[in-house]
Amino acid sequence: MSFHQRILILKHSLFFCFFLIQLNSFCQNDSSKIIDSTTTPVAFTNEMPHYSDCKDGNNLERSICTKQKISQFIEKNIIIPEKAIEKSIQGTVYVRFVVGVDGSIKDVEIIKGVHPLLDDAAMNAISKLPNMVPGKQSGKNVPVFFQVPVRFVVDGKKRLFRRKKS
Repeated sequence: MSFHQRILILKHSLFFCFFLIQLNSFCQNDSSKIIDSTTTPVAFTNEMPHYSDCKDGNNLERSICTKQKISQFIEKNIIIPEKAIEKSIQGTVYVRFVVGVDGSIKDVEIIKGVHPLLDDAAMNAISKLPNMVPGKQSGKNVPVFFQVPVRFVVDGKKRLFRRKKS
């Protein structure tokens, strides 16, 4: 067996050992590593948060209705700074927030911004969203992440706001 073959076998052996160690630590049932879904936000639940007037239908229909309500709310309540319009700053700001166990909107943050003026405008509008019916997992209220793309388009002197359609 050549030197290079021995090195290759050694590399594969080390990789396999590392894999087994990782697998073992992943499979261990350590109660201290269990996520408490009442405090740690989740991305999906059995029942996603929604607005009370979107209560009819299944989870998907409630989610679509809620996204439309969010879009309408942002359109009515966003304040685009004049400096952004003057400088023709435009683009899509991605905002993430949490719907808490009480349905309140919290932990609003920019995931991907465009410019501080537009980022602040998007955050301020999202922060004013009305409370929702909280998400539920196994019958218990849980905090849930939401992500909203907010698209700003400036057309000459005319100012337009558009929420990016999914």
